[in-house]
Amino acid sequence: QFSGPDPIDSNPDPYQQLWRRISRQATLSTTTVEEKLRKRIPSRFYHIAKAVVCLRAQTNGNEKQVTGFFIKSDEGLILSTAHDLAAFQDLVVVLNSGKEIKGQVFVLDKTLDLALIRVASRHDNGVSLNQGKDTLIPGDRLYTVGCSSNGRGKLTTGYVDGPPRRADDQLLWQVQMTVLPGNSGSPVFDDKGHLVAVVKGRHRVKDNVGFLIPMETVKTFIRVNIDYLRNVDL
Repeated sequence: QFSGPDPIDSNPDPYQQLWRRISRQATLSTTTVEEKLRKRIPSRFYHIAKAVVCLRAQTNGNEKQVTGFFIKSDEGLILSTAHDLAAFQDLVVVLNSGKEIKGQVFVLDKTLDLALIRVASRHDNGVSLNQGKDTLIPGDRLYTVGCSSNGRGKLTTGYVDGPPRRADDQLLWQVQMTVLPGNSGSPVFDDKGHLVAVVKGRHRVKDNVGFLIPMETVKTFIRVNIDYLRNVDL
């Protein structure tokens, strides 16, 4: 947007006028992805937001996009949900900077609906599982950052609206929170920035009702597979 019309040129050239407008708009649009993320995310959540990645995978000829996040370890490990992924599947990992790198599904557990993706290098902003919070109570305010068809880096808030519920033989938190396609695998944290859950999915009818995989399930998943991992912060 401009503050006013371009100054009148005594010898107007439509191409020069167009170039001035394009150049001015380009100047306004040079903010990096990271700077935009910093503006959108409160400082106490920023370290988690920087760990969030978008995952693109080809499944049965269709491209699926889900969310994941780096966990703190000596390896480049990304935690996500399993239901849209396959074992040893190659993925495109889109970092919060916009850079794309290659990843591969390393561990997959369909029962717990969790997966670990490995990339070539570790990430400095990995989320600590050791500082995660196991217990939630109805009314607790929650926050998440995820990917969707509309992009990434948007902070969404909600709250726990009841005790854990059993679905497909798995305990899940039900929350009043907008969950969009592509948000599965997003980290969920409390108002202190502690990881408390992972987004599993949304209600079949209501976009503002979501289901979360509890932190205790995440820790169980890591413990079961700890022999395959090195120095995970658990």
